[in-house]
Order: sequence, then structure tokens, then C-alpha cells
Amino acid sequence: MKTESYGGRDIVWLRGYVEEIVSRTQDLQEIEVRYGEEKSLAFNFVKLTGEVSEGDEVVVNATARALGLGSGGYDFVAQVIKSLGPLGLDGNVAGQRKTDVPRGKGQPRESSAASQATCPNGITMPIPNGVMTAGFAGREQGHIMKLRYTPLQFRCLAVEEEASGRRDALQRPDLEGMPVIVGELHSQVAPAVAGIWCRLRGRRITPRVTYIMTDGGALPLAISKTVAFLKERGLVGTTITCGHAFGGDLEAINVYSALIAAKHVSKADVAVVCIGPGIVGTGTAFGTTAISQGEAINAAFALGGKPIAVPRIGFADTRTRHYGLSHHTVTVLKEVVYPPCIVGLPRISRPSLDTVFETIRREGLYRKHLFIMGNGVLGTRLLQDMGFELQSMGRSYEQEPLLFEAAAACGDVAGVLALAARRRRRDNEGGITNELFPSWR
Repeated sequence: MKTESYGGRDIVWLRGYVEEIVSRTQDLQEIEVRYGEEKSLAFNFVKLTGEVSEGDEVVVNATARALGLGSGGYDFVAQVIKSLGPLGLDGNVAGQRKTDVPRGKGQPRESSAASQATCPNGITMPIPNGVMTAGFAGREQGHIMKLRYTPLQFRCLAVEEEASGRRDALQRPDLEGMPVIVGELHSQVAPAVAGIWCRLRGRRITPRVTYIMTDGGALPLAISKTVAFLKERGLVGTTITCGHAFGGDLEAINVYSALIAAKHVSKADVAVVCIGPGIVGTGTAFGTTAISQGEAINAAFALGGKPIAVPRIGFADTRTRHYGLSHHTVTVLKEVVYPPCIVGLPRISRPSLDTVFETIRREGLYRKHLFIMGNGVLGTRLLQDMGFELQSMGRSYEQEPLLFEAAAACGDVAGVLALAARRRRRDNEGGITNELFPSWR
């Protein structure tokens, strides 16, 4: 197989013709594709790219095969040329074939030698027949695949790989009491980070903050304007994308490795963990990607961190299940999180305070977790002064202030814990120094 390709540093595109339909189910075709003198098996997902027939021209993701990944080294059809429309690349209406060209098994239909392919990312690119992109490096640039077994799978250099040069740092699976703020909504990230800065900059400390993006929402980090703002303003130093999320300064296979990398590679004072933009919800207790908040809290605790859960608090949402303390937060703290953790609360006026506390009492959350009041106003004010627009699910800060202030309050609490870590003011069990916080139980 040639090591020249087209498509960039981390993905390999090939263009060839369907030689044979080897097998098929309702949703999957296994096909043999010819690239000049070379043939290889590929998978075609019918629901994504439609059915292919013998002789069809296809664009194939051959990244895994280029890396020699063994049983995972299959090619995947990313585009069927005949389906590009409204005009096909050879000038025909999409879906129509040139009837004056007889086609037998494996005989390609006519196409222009200078034809192009439009990949699912919307980029139109010329793909030389049977040629792979020049400059595609081998495993020394990583061999971990993200978006695995899909037409857009690509390789990355994960922090866990020996080739990353950071693997030794991950042999220390101890967060050493590092505060870990874990949010539910991506809109909570900025105020949480701002809360950290407001607490520590008053002590003339420049905090090292790492953001870890999990894969419960958007997968590409680049789509987040929030993260771009925080990086540009220097509020976040390092970004880590884990699972199938991608595009961070560091890539990690899971949230455990990401947390260890935040502590021992990024040297973070505080880590903020949250999904990317977009959350999945169904109105059921467990049918939501908010559950990943609990999973990250468990991971932080298991690794010796200090997890701080950001509660989802709001009164502008007319849905009863999200009024006051959201049922997402209740489910995570009651059913998913196994260790006790800190829950940061903003200063809330009555009667909203009574509504939130009544839920905490009714669900018995106070028996397991420590609820701590933090300053949520300073963090949100800092962001507003910097020109950042606080918005979540179409609602502004003015419409839903407590949603953002709760996250900023968690940042404030994390800042206090980071100070305590620096001063080695912890109790004998590595727990919380009670004198640091005005707490409510």
C-alpha cells in the first residue's frame, strides 16, 4: 500500500471503484474496492452514504489501514460519487448513470480525470485515483483513532502513547487533591473558570486552569466559541479532549487519563470538566448526557482529586423538572455519584433559596454531599467586563442569573481549595479544611 495520500496529516482519503459486493445486511455493505492495481475491503454504512453498486466510484477513508491497525484496519466509504448533487461530478444529474457506457462487474463508469470529491465536512478536494496523501506519517505521529469505525475516523497522538513523550507523567495516577470542577452544560465552563480567577488573582496568584472536554455534546473543540475566548484571554492554559471529542491541545482516551494529564502534564491548579456545546435530553432521569457529569465526578474522586459539582439552578425554565434545582442535578448527585462531593451554591435570595433547599432536603442530598456557598457574582461580572456574553439555551444572564452564578460560585470554591493545596492546609484525611468555608447542611 502506498504511503502517499490526500486529506491532511491525520486522515487518508482514497478514491476507487467498487469491484464487488462481498456481503450485506440491511444497514451495512462489505465491499471490495479497486484502486488501480490494488484492491481492499471496505465497509459502507447504507444509512449514511446510501447503497453502492458494482462499478460505482467511491471516496474511502483509509486511515486505519495506512496505520496497519490489524483487525481495526478497515476502510470506510465516506462518499459515493454518484450521489453528489444536484449534479454528479461527471456532469450527470445525481443518481443517474451514463447509459451509453456498458458496465460489467468491476467496470467503472466514466468520470473526468480532474474530478473532485466533496467529503462530509463540506470541503471539496481533488483526490488522485488510487493515490494516498503525501506527508501522512506513520505511528510516530499517533495511532489512536477517534470517531472509530466511522467514515470520518482519524488518527490522533494521544497523551497516553509513548510517542507523545508524556507517557511517563501518566504513571502517577494521583491528582494529589487537585480541585476538579465538573459541569453539566457547556455554558457553565466560562463562569466556572472566571470564578477561579477572581478568587486567586486577589491573592496575586495566576492560576493554571485546564479545561477537559468530554464527548457527551459536540465532539470538535473548535466549534466552541467559549473555549476560544477563554484561551485567547489566557483564562485557560491547556485544553484536553477525551473520548471521541477532539481538537484539544492534548488528546486523551478517557476522562481518567485526561485528569491525570491535567495534573501532571499541564501542571493545573484546577481542572474544569464538561461536555462541549449541546446536551442530549429526553425528559427521563437517565436519558441525558448530563449523566457524564457524575461519571467525571467519580473519576476525579477515584484518582484523589477534590470534585466540585456544578448544580443546574434556574427559574426561567417553565419545565417543572428543571425549575429550581434541575432533576439532572438531583439524578447525578443521588443516583450516579458514589462518593461525597462538594456542591457549590451561589448566594440566593428568598423565595428561590427555599425552593432549592427544599429539593436538597426532600431528596436527601445533604446527607451525602457538602453544599458550600461561594461568590458567584464576581466571576460573572468579570466575564461581562471582558465583553463575554453569558447565554445558555437561548437565555441570557439577565433572564437566568443563577445558572451562571452557580458555576462561578463553584469556581470560587475551587479557588479556595487551590489556595489550601498551595498552603498545605488540609486535614489528616486529605479532606476539606472546615474553616475555609461557610457551609450549609
